[in-house]
Amino acid sequence: KGCQFNAVYANNAAENKHGIRMNENWNNLIFGNNFQFNNINAYENQSCNIWNTTLGNYYSDYQGEDENKDGIGDVPYSLPGPESSSSDRMPSIRPFDEGRLERADIGELVKKYALFEPKEEAGTAARLVEGVMVISHPLPSSPPQWKDSEPLDVSSSPFQEVNDF
Repeated sequence: KGCQFNAVYANNAAENKHGIRMNENWNNLIFGNNFQFNNINAYENQSCNIWNTTLGNYYSDYQGEDENKDGIGDVPYSLPGPESSSSDRMPSIRPFDEGRLERADIGELVKKYALFEPKEEAGTAARLVEGVMVISHPLPSSPPQWKDSEPLDVSSSPFQEVNDF
């Protein structure tokens, strides 16, 4: 909750309740990940994030076709959530570990598509500039503080369940 200006890439999330859950998160770039066999592969609520660059993520529950056989689904993957209007417009048909793209290649795409620079104005901080996704952020005047956050209790479920990461 409340995450901003992150690049989430080259991850495998499998056999969890949620592969990734984004609640009240903004301007995060999420691509090149494998979301496999989770109860809900990707979930977004009251958020505005970027789910693809020139490639998106792999979702094991994706139902779309790949008519031109380019490895990218023809229909966007809609992110479920009560207030979600986001979608991954470039969902991968195959998991990324099946020879299509290596982890280092995905890292190079982050350098190409996610430039982090100071935020100049209010509103959406992500924009496309000459084919590059630019994610802006305000320059901090002091270290971040989250007064409304509670300590995370890792002694209870789901942290004590067996997960295969």
